[in-house]
Amino acid sequence: MRARWMVCAGAVLGVALGCGDSNLLSGLADENSTQAKLEKAQVALDTGDCQTALTLFGELQAADATSVARRLDLSAAHLCAAGFDAQAFIAVAAAFGTSTVSSTTVFEEIADQAVDAINASWPTELAAAETLLAANLSLTPPTAYNGDPDAAFNLAVVEAVKAVLTISDILNYVNGVVECAATQGSSAFTDCRITVANVASIVDALEDANGVLLNLGVTSEIRDTINRVLTDLNAVSGTATDTVTCADLQTYLTSQGFNLTGVTCGP
Repeated sequence: MRARWMVCAGAVLGVALGCGDSNLLSGLADENSTQAKLEKAQVALDTGDCQTALTLFGELQAADATSVARRLDLSAAHLCAAGFDAQAFIAVAAAFGTSTVSSTTVFEEIADQAVDAINASWPTELAAAETLLAANLSLTPPTAYNGDPDAAFNLAVVEAVKAVLTISDILNYVNGVVECAATQGSSAFTDCRITVANVASIVDALEDANGVLLNLGVTSEIRDTINRVLTDLNAVSGTATDTVTCADLQTYLTSQGFNLTGVTCGP
């Protein structure tokens, strides 16, 4: 996973991935230099050593707290620690953009390809990423740190990831299988029981992601993917403007290919 783990706002126009330094491997002076730490942190992130990436990117961000590039780097490490592969998410969105992945399987593909593990700390990791990337999370949709378009784009993806991991955690869905008998993930969720609050959280996260990208005004495959998931979920009941229910979510997930045997709705 690259340190600038999401597509930068300009990347959809053909600019290469990477929002900050032009060459993370240049100008190495010593093991404690900024460039040396960047190189080590990047290697850690690429090899899945999330804790080392968190430590090194955390030190770099603390030393340059207002840098958007450093915030993007540290956010990438937090998603790594949450168990989410952002590059796999980007790949699925790209495949959706070329119709290689259809709208009837796109959400299941994201969960299947991008969720490496359901770590108990994932809500904390995503909250940390949100704090780095957002200026105001209480607004609907939230606003990006310093009004920066790259921070906005990445914030939108974090919100979408929240929806994916919430569903994956509830279903204990890893490697394409729903495991209701398993115990994994955050203690905030009950295995295979979807509550009213869970549904609201999932829909709110998707709406926030879609709203941030809409306000950003940048066309991208990621935006198209998130919008399609939200549109199809809202359309399940036949009335796009009503409140999404647990039954609606179950119907949508089943249509995506999830086996929801044993999954129930709770209060």
